[in-house]
Amino acid sequence: MAYVPVRNAGGYASKGGGKITLHEVQDTAAELSSADGYNDLGIVDSVTWADNTDYTPQYDETGAQYANEEGNRVIKFTIGVAQRDAAILAIAKLTRNKFYLMKIDRGIVDAKYQEVFAFGQFKPGFEVPLPGGKWSIEFNGVKNDSAITLAATTLTATGTAGWSAHVTTTTTIAAVTAAGTAGYYEITETAV
Repeated sequence: MAYVPVRNAGGYASKGGGKITLHEVQDTAAELSSADGYNDLGIVDSVTWADNTDYTPQYDETGAQYANEEGNRVIKFTIGVAQRDAAILAIAKLTRNKFYLMKIDRGIVDAKYQEVFAFGQFKPGFEVPLPGGKWSIEFNGVKNDSAITLAATTLTATGTAGWSAHVTTTTTIAAVTAAGTAGYYEITETAV
């Protein structure tokens, strides 16, 4: 795929949607035997999204670099949470050793609702500055060997029954490929 840069002021988002929804699943992303609800993470102040892969230069016997070898791919969402009530602060212990599907509502970007769906786990622990200020938790993407399908019925359902998403068609997080070009998350855009 060729990269074609396009200058587009509408593609700039100064404010996100401020909402993250979580849904606990099995380590394969399949539903739990007793399905979990769809839970709001509270007031989200910021999200820093990182998708990084280390590169190791490869050299021949003359010392000339001839290639780069890809290392491990790391997907990480650092979430700045503004809310401090006990139910939200309990997330560090309630999410330990569990797997989640997460939806980040990015708000309106380029006249479209933008949402990110990801599969992963929360890093255990957090630090809360006292007496005030936002605190952060970290969600790390986990390799999904099989495609994860999010049905239209749960995408459009509201409250704890579904994602309350803007996207109304079935959405799939593709399986991670050997080349690392798919998987971990899916971005959807829906006309406003």
